[in-house]
Amino acid sequence: MKHAKAGDLLPVSGLLDRVRQIEGIRERTPGHFYFHGRNVLHFHTDNGSIYCDIGPERIKAEPEMFEEIISSMIELMKQITQERRKN
Repeated sequence: MKHAKAGDLLPVSGLLDRVRQIEGIRERTPGHFYFHGRNVLHFHTDNGSIYCDIGPERIKAEPEMFEEIISSMIELMKQITQERRKN
């Protein structure tokens, strides 16, 4: 499994557009999203399929999974915010 390149991400462009609208998200390179300096979402390809990593979780990036991917990412962002408040 390898990291997805910009051209690999065309099938998930709708998901990427939604992620880019989330407040506080920074995209350092295409498909690599950070929140307060921590990687919260990036993509891999394997045998023609696209997967996304959200923290320790890996999800196949298919349109019917986009809502779950967004929800998981927002939950991770909440955890990061809570950790920052403790410190």
